[in-house]
Amino acid sequence: MSLYKVAIVGRPNVGKSAIFNRICRKQISIVHEREGVTRDRIYSYSYFDQKPFIAIDTAGIDFAKKISLEEEMFFQTQTAIAEADILIQVVDVKVGLTSLDKEVAKNLLKTDKKVILAINKIDIKDKHKKFEFESLGIKDHIEVSAAHNFQIDTLLEKAFEDIEFAEDYPTKISRKTNISIVGRTNVGKSTLINALLNTERSVVSDSKS
Repeated sequence: MSLYKVAIVGRPNVGKSAIFNRICRKQISIVHEREGVTRDRIYSYSYFDQKPFIAIDTAGIDFAKKISLEEEMFFQTQTAIAEADILIQVVDVKVGLTSLDKEVAKNLLKTDKKVILAINKIDIKDKHKKFEFESLGIKDHIEVSAAHNFQIDTLLEKAFEDIEFAEDYPTKISRKTNISIVGRTNVGKSTLINALLNTERSVVSDSKS
């Protein structure tokens, strides 16, 4: 039986990668204030109630951008949404509700999958701001702070609430050999990965940024 997959999605710079790292309990995704640092969908194993699942970090969704690189990043995120069982939309309480947040929520709710809203970067003075996100129409929501590891476990509890694990659901992760493909910028590492996996797994771009 395959493991449940949880995709973490949202517009750029809301803290998706930081939450992903907290869920996985290790530094996997790069966290940076600059937009577009996460381009590919990134997978890692984690555990809930001693049962493994797969967490997926994704690039920030921006429906307005039409540059080829952003289009490929959008494709990677849409692929993660399609294959996930549970979707966590991350929003930034410091910035507040944006039109892009609304578009992302609309896109996720169309999937008819379980959607959880993670209201990130919360603190006492921002508590009142959480109510503006109710207009997104996502019933299940939780205030979190990835920076302070606040309520990340509660977020997972909410995500897996009412999820029934089958009797034959795996309790251990099969360890496999990891292979790294390294090299200087623009030598074709991502193209090689895609060829080996026979799928568009990594974003291919001429950009050096």
